[in-house]
Amino acid sequence: MVRRLWEGKDLTGFSLGVSILVKKETLNFEEYRLIGKVLCRHTDTYYKPMSEAVIQILSSSSEDQVTGLLKALYSKTIVHNRSGDHDDWLGSMVDILTESNLAHPPVIHFAVEAFKAGWLRPPQSYPSHIIPAGKYHDLMVRLETVKELKAQTVSYLEHWYKALLTPLGNSQNWLSLYDWELKGNDHFFVTQSFNGVSPFLEEKIDCSFLQLSWTNNPEGIPDIERMLVRKPAFPQFNASKTGIRPVIILGKPEWAYTVIADEVEAHYSSEPWQVMEKNFRFNLTNDQYHAEVSKVSGKHTNKTHRTVRLPAKREGSRDQKESEEINKKTKEIWARYMPIINSLRVSGNDRSSVPETVVKQAIYQAFIYYLYHMTKTRGSRLTYCFLEAYVGRRYSNRYGAHEVSSPEELYAMMIKTQNNSALERSVKARYLRQAHNSGNALVLKSEELTTIAREFLNTVNFKSIYESLLNARDPVGFKRP
Repeated sequence: MVRRLWEGKDLTGFSLGVSILVKKETLNFEEYRLIGKVLCRHTDTYYKPMSEAVIQILSSSSEDQVTGLLKALYSKTIVHNRSGDHDDWLGSMVDILTESNLAHPPVIHFAVEAFKAGWLRPPQSYPSHIIPAGKYHDLMVRLETVKELKAQTVSYLEHWYKALLTPLGNSQNWLSLYDWELKGNDHFFVTQSFNGVSPFLEEKIDCSFLQLSWTNNPEGIPDIERMLVRKPAFPQFNASKTGIRPVIILGKPEWAYTVIADEVEAHYSSEPWQVMEKNFRFNLTNDQYHAEVSKVSGKHTNKTHRTVRLPAKREGSRDQKESEEINKKTKEIWARYMPIINSLRVSGNDRSSVPETVVKQAIYQAFIYYLYHMTKTRGSRLTYCFLEAYVGRRYSNRYGAHEVSSPEELYAMMIKTQNNSALERSVKARYLRQAHNSGNALVLKSEELTTIAREFLNTVNFKSIYESLLNARDPVGFKRP
């Protein structure tokens, strides 16, 4: 009955439904579930009777008329109910405010009262089927823009970042993920950056401040007191470096928006890629040669001979003449193809060819090595954050942070994990820095990482990477897996 009353989404029906529930001695499971999700048996989908009714009532009212009713319902379903769960109530409050117009005065009043009542306090955990952590964060970011709600929202956001995007958010299963999933079989073998650099990163990562000095060069407004005592009186500010900023990484480069694919294709027929192209053209030309020989002889051959050996024929017979004619044509074909095939033969020095996927992997690793070198090896701190991340099909919706201790770890984190890109964009750097006690930390999201990767690819020595991959015995800048 209560469900049907609330489905009308008007104040009268909602008020009557609350009254019925409050007067009951105890609530059964079906009645309790009305504050959260309810399964519709006809459509096999979930809907939210209480949330949907409150959203409609708030939007069509000129004042907040539901807070008092909800306080009575909260007391009945959560406070005085042994099986009551605050997460279910919180999920409904988040739904209501997410779907409501925050510029509407009744909605603002309702939000203020919800904060006062503790209905929006952060949960111990964020069960994704009730209250996804990302949805809670996005709502708090929106509420922060409302003057009446800012103070309380800031406190809850600080809690969210500290609980989820620091090592405190790491579950034991997530901590074991690196050993089980991330290490995998993708060995990290690059030990240098091959001259790749990013001016953007190198400018941002340096800690600097403006240091005042004095000069006699007449620029700007002089200091009168210094002039009277005949000291340099013209101020000059010079940038001074004091160290390296800690780095916090949230995402990964969008390689599709870099030049890596174009560079590989462009270099495919240039010097670093001649081996690959020669092998391809050699095989293609050799196949063409065999096809022509087979067409002449009527027999398939996979050997490169000047003469096609056919069964011996009686001297002077028609078969012998045909055989001689075939061999003659075969020699002509060979004479035509021989210069081309010989010119395309790969010498012993460059016999090995490297698949394009391996070359790209090496480029990725060179980039990771550079990123790691610019931070950890220069004495800074490098942290990677998991943001509703998943790895394969086994692990998903994971939050936490890991202080990277090797290029191998950074490579695993950035290649094997996938963060929620929409949530990543909404993350506020100031709260993340505060959670990590790093007020000057450089926060790198996918957008910044893509910029860094683009600059790195514009300067990296592709030829050296490829030649080192070819040199299997003594690779320069590589270590054997």
